[in-house]
Amino acid sequence: TVRVLLGQLTPARARYSAVAKEFAPRAGMRERWYGTAYAERPIAAATAEGWLRPAALPEYELPRPNPFVPRDFSLKAPRAPAAQLQRAIEEPPPVAPKHH
Repeated sequence: TVRVLLGQLTPARARYSAVAKEFAPRAGMRERWYGTAYAERPIAAATAEGWLRPAALPEYELPRPNPFVPRDFSLKAPRAPAAQLQRAIEEPPPVAPKHH
């Protein structure tokens, strides 16, 4: 379910990357295909702990619900009998009056 998936999105399960030219002098490893310099560092425990309990940001808020997005996706029974629907498909109304 969606809730199970969202439960897996935690800081401990994430992969973080920081990319900048300023980091190049501290990059002690090289990637084997293109020779790109990189480094791996553990995330400080205090930083990871802070990610688990982030402070509220009042300048960020969720948008109001969109009234045009349905909430109920269950199937509905047709309003007209099947024979009436079939006739409507076979005999569509004319688009414009015929003027000859």
